[in-house]
Amino acid sequence: MAPSFSKWQFYRSFLFPIIIEQEHSLLHPYIEVAYSGGKLVLNSATANYSFGSIEDGFRKAFNEIHLDHHDIRRVLILGYGGGTAAKLLYHYLHNPELSITGVEKDERIIHFARTYFNADELEGLRLIHDDALDFIRNDNTYYDLIIVDVSIDIYVPEEYEQEEFLELVHGRLNKDGIMLFNKVTASRTLYRQYQQLTKLANTIFKNAGSIIALGIYRVIVCFK
Repeated sequence: MAPSFSKWQFYRSFLFPIIIEQEHSLLHPYIEVAYSGGKLVLNSATANYSFGSIEDGFRKAFNEIHLDHHDIRRVLILGYGGGTAAKLLYHYLHNPELSITGVEKDERIIHFARTYFNADELEGLRLIHDDALDFIRNDNTYYDLIIVDVSIDIYVPEEYEQEEFLELVHGRLNKDGIMLFNKVTASRTLYRQYQQLTKLANTIFKNAGSIIALGIYRVIVCFK
């Protein structure tokens, strides 16, 4: 159950984050749940994983592609985190038939998602502990929307920016399905990777572009 906070703590959280729980895992040397800006967020050592700046990126992407105008019923989220994308989808789509499969490799992040971000209360959500690449290699379900948000701190593991992975995502999308790929471009190297990833995506999908949020955050949007 998520903790409650006083009015004083609410105002203080805009100046200094209040750390609720911090841990390390096999994948992350540091992860924390903090009360910041009047809400609970999930952070790694150098990046926001859920409900902070990353939420702004997804919100902007959903708005700019008018996601609520698409027939989205079945969704796959690779890199579930605390559940930012899932909660935004329920807010935007208002579809009683919406079904979301969330895949998360880090068991401690799943613990945080369930303990602080009410993952078990989201109707139609199936949260799976698995490696995203292993999951999609073996999955036989077709989706209307696949969100890729896999990273260790600000870095996307190399295997998720290769042709094999993008082909697997493309193959699991229904006709006119959409892929959203979250990518941080906080350095020249990361920006070059983003450019290469967008170029590769354009060879696999019929249309690939990007939406910029907060300068270093980019959501690559691809249509099948």
